[in-house]
Amino acid sequence: LIMSIICIIGMNVIIVFLMDKLIEKSNLSRFFQKQMLMQEKHYKETTRSLSDIKRSIHDFKKQLIFVRACLQEQRTEEGVNHINQTLENIESPRLHITTGHLVIDALVNHTFSIADKSGIAFFHQIHINPANISIGSHDLCIVLGNVFDNAIEAVRQLPRKKEHSIHLEILTDNSALWIYVRNSKSNCLNTAFSTKTYNSPSKKHGYGLLNIHQVIKKYGGYLNTTITDSNFQITIMIPCNNP
Repeated sequence: LIMSIICIIGMNVIIVFLMDKLIEKSNLSRFFQKQMLMQEKHYKETTRSLSDIKRSIHDFKKQLIFVRACLQEQRTEEGVNHINQTLENIESPRLHITTGHLVIDALVNHTFSIADKSGIAFFHQIHINPANISIGSHDLCIVLGNVFDNAIEAVRQLPRKKEHSIHLEILTDNSALWIYVRNSKSNCLNTAFSTKTYNSPSKKHGYGLLNIHQVIKKYGGYLNTTITDSNFQITIMIPCNNP
């Protein structure tokens, strides 16, 4: 009888343990799905904004054609009035980055805008061939979106007297897409990242980094970080699946 009771108790403990694990995995799966949906929504909003800007530029060319005709016909006053009316109708933000790759253009411009409003110096060098980038738009949005968000958040938490800056490089060669981001930081920030090549993340790294890791693993790339007292740098390589 005693052995039967012990077996029943043991089975109940095992069942409870397994149920806890299933619930934990289920909650984690739902979180990932929610994170993916948020990233997709963010990507659609930024690309829609970029498309609006390009459409405005296209329309502006037509306005210039009319103004040129006014000048050629010596109808200067009409041309000036049209210019003034056009300037009053311009509400689109400036387009800083135009690489020809929509995801990169949208997210870098969006991050540039946030940095500018937050008083963060944003330095960038982007030399890419869009044809060499084989990573899917959704996956690239996850990588860049999370990396940029982490950098902005880290710099925002710095005291005013500290340097507030983000340095970005995005490069392509015949074999890979390279992403380098270096941001200023305080001693207590960004320490959750490993200084070695990233292989198996733990919970403390956060779900954003877990999502980045999933994308990097999917394409056979790697993530490497360098941490100093004042700066954090992340390097990401994603192979190009060129024939």
